[in-house]
Amino acid sequence: MYRYTHKQKYAIAYILMQIIEADTIIHDREIEYMNSILKQLAFTTQDIEYLENLELSYCMDIVKDMQQEQKNEVIEMFRTMISIDGRIDPREVAVIENL
Repeated sequence: MYRYTHKQKYAIAYILMQIIEADTIIHDREIEYMNSILKQLAFTTQDIEYLENLELSYCMDIVKDMQQEQKNEVIEMFRTMISIDGRIDPREVAVIENL
């Protein structure tokens, strides 16, 4: 995993949360995957609380500004989250359409 700034970590986690919530069904596999990413990003409880103050457009801009290798890795995380429950929902895909 690449190294990410705090802002980038927040953006990644926030977008992953938006993907989880997009289809209004939260699966155990999505939570497990989210927890594994948060662990890899060394998230704290305070970091998670900070996510409540973010907006999707702000986070998308952060991802768009990443170095290409970082961006590729992050998009792969998002794609994994979209498909991890065994079903690709168009509402989940819509979250990351503009990346």
